Amino acid sequence: MRTSAHGAAILAGLLALGVTLAAQNAGTSSGPGLDLACYWSNVFHQDAGLATGGGMIGDYGGIPLNEAGRMYALSWDASRMTVRQQQCPGYVIPYFYFAPQSFRFWEERDPYTQELIAIRMYTQTSEQTRTIWMDGRPHPPAYAPHSWTGFATGAWEGHILRVHTTHLKRAWLRVNGVPQSDAATSDEYFTRHGDRITYVSVVTDPVYLAEPWIRSVDFVRAPRDPASWLYACDDAEQIFSPRRSTRSST
Repeated sequence: MRTSAHGAAILAGLLALGVTLAAQNAGTSSGPGLDLACYWSNVFHQDAGLATGGGMIGDYGGIPLNEAGRMYALSWDASRMTVRQQQCPGYVIPYFYFAPQSFRFWEERDPYTQELIAIRMYTQTSEQTRTIWMDGRPHPPAYAPHSWTGFATGAWEGHILRVHTTHLKRAWLRVNGVPQSDAATSDEYFTRHGDRITYVSVVTDPVYLAEPWIRSVDFVRAPRDPASWLYACDDAEQIFSPRRSTRSST
């Protein structure tokens, strides 16, 4: 009897291990993913000088622009950023993590089953909140509203969080005029290594890109609250005329 009970316990343990490994290999959201909940900031080792200023007109090296994308980018005029509606805009996901700022990740779980429902993220720039749904829900139809952060679903593939985002607003891939259409999608991969996250972004845009654009950046964990969660930006035009200033000084 004791031997049979011992064998049954071993069999039950093996079955449980098999279920766990199967879930991990299948990449389900209930798999043993890593905890990303913390404060993070990005560290630029790739295209470091292009994080904010965006480079000069024509500086499109490494971006697989098609003819439509190149024509649009070359016709871009920086003065359009002085228009009131362009002040303090939100960031779309293909640009989101490549702007210098602080991030905060946390989990949302079912209060009764503790199943992971979503991973949420708050970012300093534009004070945006992003939701990555982890409960297997489908993406909405193509005609559903688009937003800055789009509609994102994620799943754990071992220790890598894979995220697919659709329904993005039309915006910029780089702020020197490289456009992004509202047909663009983003596939992202978050891999945590202790106090760092390697983030890989793959942007597919059938309108302005000839092929997917792949790039990466690192996040470093902040052990304390960086206390920089507000976006100091005023929605107003601030254009000073040299002629007017000269006249007032005489």
